This record gives sequence, structure tokens and C-alpha cells, in this order.
Amino acid sequence: MFTIQITVLLPIYTMHLRVIKFGLSKSPDMIKQVGDFCTKIEISLGFITDKLALTRQNIQILDTVLTHDQKARIIRSHRK
Repeated sequence: MFTIQITVLLPIYTMHLRVIKFGLSKSPDMIKQVGDFCTKIEISLGFITDKLALTRQNIQILDTVLTHDQKARIIRSHRK
């Protein structure tokens, strides 16, 4: 069941990242929604790193969206 949730949620997460990445919405409310969403799907599991290459640009996006702890966990899980 958890795998199904990830499969369904990941495209939504990716879509939100694209919205911020291309500057279609820079409102603080939108950024807060994405941050809340990331927290809900337990970003520390590391499955997002499969879909999201940790390029410098993506890390800047993550800076906007995530807390320092969440970002550190992604980077650590990516390095393993």
C-alpha cells in the first residue's frame, strides 16, 4: 500500500517542483504548500533522489522548499 502512495504522490511532488523551478508561481504560499507536502511524504526515505538529480540548481530549489534537516537527509541518503 505504501508503494502505491509513493507512486501516486511522486508526480504531484515533481509537478510542484517544476512550478517553482520555472517561476510560474513565486508566492510564499505556494512554496509553503510544497514544503508541507514534502514533509507529509517523509522525504527522508530517499526515494525522491531516484527521480531528482542533486544538481546545484535542484539543491537551490530544495533550499527554498525544505528545512535544513530535510535537505541534509536527502543529500546523505543520496551519497550512500
